[in-house]
Amino acid sequence: MKRNQFKVYSLRFIVFGLLYTLAQITSAQERIILLNEGIWQADNGRMTYFEDDHVVSNQWFRDQNGYKIGDTPNDIIQINDNLIAIAINWSNIVQFITPDGKAVAATEDIPNNRKLCTDGKYVYVTSYGHECVTTDGVKQFNKGYVAKIDVSTFKVVAATEVGYEPEGIALYKGHLFVANTGGYAFEENHEYETTVSILNAETMEVIKTVDTHQINLFGKMSQSGRYLCINSSGDNYEVPAASIIFDCEKALQDETDCYVRLDYAATYNCTMLDGRFLAIGSRFSFYTSEYTFDYNIIDPAEVMHSQGASGSTPIQIGSIMDDIQKMDTPYGIYVNPYTGYIYATDAGSFAAAGQLYQWSPEGQLLGKHKVYINPGHFLALPPNGQHFNGHVTTDSVQSPYINKVYEYRPAPGQFVNILPKYEEGDTWEDMAHKAQENLTNDEVVSLGGYGGYIIFGFDHMVENHEGKMDFHILGNASYANTSNPDASRKGGSCESGVVMVSYDANGNGVPDDEWYELAGSEYGSTATIHNYRITYYRPDETKERTPGNSFLNDTTYIRWTDNQGQQGYVSRNTFHNQPYYPQWLHEDEMVFEGTRLADNYVDESGKGTNYVLYAYPWGYADNHPNQDDLSKMNIDWAVDSNGRRVHLPGIHFVKVYTALNQSCGWLGETSTEIQGASDLHLLGIDIDDIWSSEESAIEKIENGKSSNRMDVYDLNGRVVDIQSAPAGIYIERRTNGVRKVLKR
Repeated sequence: MKRNQFKVYSLRFIVFGLLYTLAQITSAQERIILLNEGIWQADNGRMTYFEDDHVVSNQWFRDQNGYKIGDTPNDIIQINDNLIAIAINWSNIVQFITPDGKAVAATEDIPNNRKLCTDGKYVYVTSYGHECVTTDGVKQFNKGYVAKIDVSTFKVVAATEVGYEPEGIALYKGHLFVANTGGYAFEENHEYETTVSILNAETMEVIKTVDTHQINLFGKMSQSGRYLCINSSGDNYEVPAASIIFDCEKALQDETDCYVRLDYAATYNCTMLDGRFLAIGSRFSFYTSEYTFDYNIIDPAEVMHSQGASGSTPIQIGSIMDDIQKMDTPYGIYVNPYTGYIYATDAGSFAAAGQLYQWSPEGQLLGKHKVYINPGHFLALPPNGQHFNGHVTTDSVQSPYINKVYEYRPAPGQFVNILPKYEEGDTWEDMAHKAQENLTNDEVVSLGGYGGYIIFGFDHMVENHEGKMDFHILGNASYANTSNPDASRKGGSCESGVVMVSYDANGNGVPDDEWYELAGSEYGSTATIHNYRITYYRPDETKERTPGNSFLNDTTYIRWTDNQGQQGYVSRNTFHNQPYYPQWLHEDEMVFEGTRLADNYVDESGKGTNYVLYAYPWGYADNHPNQDDLSKMNIDWAVDSNGRRVHLPGIHFVKVYTALNQSCGWLGETSTEIQGASDLHLLGIDIDDIWSSEESAIEKIENGKSSNRMDVYDLNGRVVDIQSAPAGIYIERRTNGVRKVLKR
């Protein structure tokens, strides 16, 4: 009896011990949300959820909500036990989620939002925009502003103008401290900002402005009580990057010595458990085309006391500095405020998946983990919070996304052998598989110069719906504010590629049937060359280089000839020194044939510093930003090799190739990039064919007025003023889609 009782008590002590151990593990658990910006204007931002020592998901928001988080998420804060806010810059929303990743609401009235802070009742948001919808109506601003969101209603209740392009924001003693950048000074008619605006958070009135005499106060700033760590990016030319340690208490007391300038950058900074700042500084010079990095721990109280003479030391925590110095592109640094564990990210090439590093509080490297493109913004959840089990389910048998890459054959180019990365011994099958991994994970694949191509397919037939857009090819095209305002087309980085489609007529599941070109807007242009043929020749990697300027270190690198009697070279630039010729191919010559579009670049500067690539109206990959309906495709555009229209019930395979043979100085050769494709019908996206001739698709515009209109184009793709335009058919791009319109 006593023996059995002893066993019972022993079991109780064992169970209690296990529970205590589990409780201890739970109390030390690492639960990190990481925002991956993706590529700006590519609408491919992602959220990573990391737990303890592994990535649970690199698309956690989509797992939890069934849709993407949006374009360029660039800040995240926790508001209270049940609510988190995320600034999603180019989607123009502030997304609210619960700590388990479930979407609660989204505030859509703050365009070009940047950084966040909160007092638990309100969220304060900086914005580069000039308009804000508030509960008191639409507010217009000449400069940037701060918006105030009531988290009980998710409405903007106030907005106040500060400086141009405001960035970091912090709250101290009921006051908001806002760092202004003036970051658009290089393209807009104003100077860089040097100021910190101080607002009364309750009244949203600017009570004072402090001039730091340091330009471009850019990035998220860290806070340690009364102290702020603010990065200054300089101008990359004459004014070097620097750091500002700012004393909020002194600023409120009107003391002039409320800040100290430090002669190194703090591009990525965070607050440590002991109140010091941990900072990685990145300085870039356009004169040398080189980066200089700084790694420092900053004691803000000592810096202010000594006016910068002391208080700053190199990072000497375990192997952290050595590990960071081995990174390609440091992109973020963070200390878990609950546990002291340290994290940093490496963005690599800025176009492929980055890495998340984890260290113990003592600086021991615990692991490196693949995340997504441009990972840089962290939030630690409390250790005793809700656990995520990583279980994802789907009700769809067919996937709306790419199923397989059948062939990847890029032409020579500066991103070849990088996107995706070639490793010695890789075969063409290996590279096709790597390209498939990139595309199924929304990562970029580069097709190189003219003719370089990729062939991929779906696990089903993409149906041809008459009068509708059928599928979408994602690229990394973007519009730029530096394009000519008088130009007839939108411009930026538009590296257009021809799209071809194939129907699996023989039913064997491989792309061996006839190919049809989607006849885009330039198909019938006299400037378009059909049956264009180009040959590239394998270079001698050991030959003496022929420098062109500080950006081009070999202007006679890879020779090409074409069937138009022309010849030239793919130049090697200083940004990419790997071989540009596909290393897995054994042929000494590469031949491509197809449709060549007319050059679309313009050197707007006239001196080789500002190349703008203008988008064609429609029908090409990587030609318009992903969120623009002009980037969608219609199977009805298909033509055969003789240019005759064909009707296909649907398509199974897609081929995309670079359609431009042009070089843009320091930017290098033009190369189409793609990062995925989708079946619009399976996604439930219904978009009218913008070139449909059905009468039902034509809407009357009375007196040139139509709701939700953003831009109107003529049939040649030129932006027009509908008020003064003559009667006729035009293309109207709205906030909710694109369609033909008729003005009488």
